[in-house]
Amino acid sequence: MKKFSHINLFHEAIIKRAIVFCSFCLFVSPHFNLTLADNLWAEQNKIMYRFGAFELDKDNYIYNIKSNVYAYLQDRQINGGWTNEMAKEFQDAYYYIISRFEDPKQPNRFYTDEFGTLHDNGGEIGNGDLDDFWYDEKGNQISGTEYRLLKDKKKTKYHQFNANGQVVTYMKKIGDSLVKGKYFKK
Repeated sequence: MKKFSHINLFHEAIIKRAIVFCSFCLFVSPHFNLTLADNLWAEQNKIMYRFGAFELDKDNYIYNIKSNVYAYLQDRQINGGWTNEMAKEFQDAYYYIISRFEDPKQPNRFYTDEFGTLHDNGGEIGNGDLDDFWYDEKGNQISGTEYRLLKDKKKTKYHQFNANGQVVTYMKKIGDSLVKGKYFKK
């Protein structure tokens, strides 16, 4: 038979605690390191958007663009004199541009210069939009074909609604607000 002394029991308890502690550390350590590594990777691989002389977090920029577009449309219809047709034209241009803006295959396709002009390195998006409509001062809409058939004197009564330009103006307002710290991170 084995004789037990208080010293042997004390050492045995310390050894058991050390084994439990080491097992715990081996279990927790990989999870902690993965979480830390994931956060570090996400922070380092954050896509930045060049907005004039500033850089914005592109995900946050897109989040704020999407979150505020409905309120902007309402404001333009109430205070800006936009008709429903103009709002529809804006929405078409907005969805067209934002779908290309979010393309994960080309994260650095767009940038905004110091003057607020949106540049497309893909060359697909320009000043002209897909809709070709003209409006008179009362908000009546005619197609581009109808406009081209008008006499020069009547053409002066119509103006084109540049939906792409309006979307860029909206995106610039959001970017300016982010630079000034008005909007929050998502």
